Parts: sequence; structure tokens; C-alpha cells
Amino acid sequence: MPFFCCWLDRSPSSENSSVLYSSPRPVFFLQHGLLASSADWVTNLPNQSLAFILADAGFDVWLGNVRGNFYSDAHVNWTKLERKFWEFTWDEMASKDLPTMVAKTLKVSGQNDLYYVGHSQGTAIMFAKLASENGTFPKKIRKFFALAPVASVKYIDGLIAFLGRYFGRDLWALRFVFGTHDFLPHNWMTTMFARIVCGLSWRNILCENVVFQIGGPESNQFNQSRLMVYAEHTPAGTSTWNILHWAQMRNSGKMQNEADWLADARDIEVANETILRSVPPQFIKKAQKLPDFNHFDFVWGMLAPDKIYRQITETAKRHEKSIGRRHFGQ
Repeated sequence: MPFFCCWLDRSPSSENSSVLYSSPRPVFFLQHGLLASSADWVTNLPNQSLAFILADAGFDVWLGNVRGNFYSDAHVNWTKLERKFWEFTWDEMASKDLPTMVAKTLKVSGQNDLYYVGHSQGTAIMFAKLASENGTFPKKIRKFFALAPVASVKYIDGLIAFLGRYFGRDLWALRFVFGTHDFLPHNWMTTMFARIVCGLSWRNILCENVVFQIGGPESNQFNQSRLMVYAEHTPAGTSTWNILHWAQMRNSGKMQNEADWLADARDIEVANETILRSVPPQFIKKAQKLPDFNHFDFVWGMLAPDKIYRQITETAKRHEKSIGRRHFGQ
């Protein structure tokens, strides 16, 4: 049985928090998207990054990393040089990584349940887990906030669509071109690209084009001053198998936003007729469309703190008060 080592980051307190709370504190678990890592939640300024905002609001914040990215690249028996290490897709992330990370978070924090925020692939693995789980796992999720939700990828554009169009039906061709190990790993080459190319203002257009080809067209809220920081952490890598799986899903149409190439609004409609129908109805309370957001704006956008993070924080605070933690947030 494979045993991957998934890295968890934690921000249990904040120097800027004046919140009075009981112990143990309510937990937020943030799960990154495809080709990303926990760094996505902290690469903006403190007043713009969701992890810091939640910590300042008095929550116990945990950041997950699924198998195969820069921080979760270890295995009990295999090394990264072995093909077996990379023979996984997001199916294993949903069935193994997610419940294991959630269980560890709850055990250490002393809580029975938590708030979950997923972005992109981070929403897909939660949708899949909730849809297939009839046991105790759903009870561990107090509320689920899905940013750029992905439960179907039939209509996506950009990199995954390109791979699906040209390689999705030919496994051998994709593996021949990209290999059978990691895909877009974070290494010294990507770090040098970030520092040399993205660090020079007159070359920023090249960096921006790389980002926008993956996540959608340029938006008015992209923080160009942080571009080198983003590029130093993204892409964080995954397996070629996982990318191939996404490409095949794009072709089959199985498994939010007009400017979001990885979570098309039509895919959300398809999802309502497929996987979301299997998710317990208590988890689907509200859907909000943000027409000015591309895929990365949900974690890096200048408008995200006001249009998304504030609502998440206030929703959680109201829920804490409704269950008797009335001193929380005062």
C-alpha cells in the first residue's frame, strides 16, 4: 500500500488578532488547486491573503498539500526517481490525501469538524469525497467554500484543453512528450525563471502570458508587483498521470466564471446534473458568480479580500455564534 507524506502548514494564531475565542479554536482548512501548493494562500500581502485574514479573525488555519507537489514529494518506500511514485491522479487525492489531512488536522487541533476552502482541484477532490462518502467524513466538514469550483471540465479552455485536444485520446503520445513522472515541477529552473525573467519589469509580459495561458485572460485586478513571488512558487508540480486524467475528463465532459478557463460557467451547470447531485444538499447553500475573476484571481486577485474572503469570514463567524460560541469575534 502506498504511503505518501503530505505536508501541512499551520497558522494557529496571529499577532494582529484582537479576537477573544475559546479553546480549541475553530479550524479553517485551505486546499490549493492544480499545479499549486499551500503557498498560494500566503503569497499576497497579509491583508490580501486568505490564510492571514482568517488567522487575524481568530481562526486556527491549516494549509494542505496533496501528493506530488513541491512540499509533498516524499514517500515511505519510493523515491521521486521511481515511476511508481508518480502513478496517481486526483482520485487518490480525494480518497486518501484529503481524509488523511483532515483527520490529522482535527486530531492536533482538538476539534470535531472544520471549515473547508478549496480552490480549483481543491474543490474537485472535496466534491468527489462528499459524493462517494456515506460514513463519517461529511460530519467533519462544518462548511465548504468552493472557489473556482471544478466538478466538470468539458468546456474549459487553456492548457488543459490543449492537452485534452491533442493528447487526451493518446496516452502514449502524452507520456512520450512529457514523460511518466512529474509535470511542471518546482525546481531551480522555475526559480531562476521567476527571478531573472519575472523580476524585470520589461519582461513581465512573458510571465503574465504564462499565467494567463493556464488560468484565463488578463484581469484588471492582477497584482503585477507580486508577479515574481507568484512565479517563485507556481507551478508547484503534479504527476503526468494527473494531468492526463484532467485532459481525458475534458474530452469526456465527465468527472466559475466567464473569464476562468479552468472552471467554466457551463461546467458548473453540467456539474449540477452530475457530481453535485450526489453531494448531500446541506452542503450546497449558495452559488455566487464573479464575472471579473479569472482562475487565479480567487487566490491572488486584488478584489478577492472584499468580494470573497470577507464573506467567508463573516459566514463562519455567524455560524460560530449560532452554535453557542457567542464570545467568538467580539
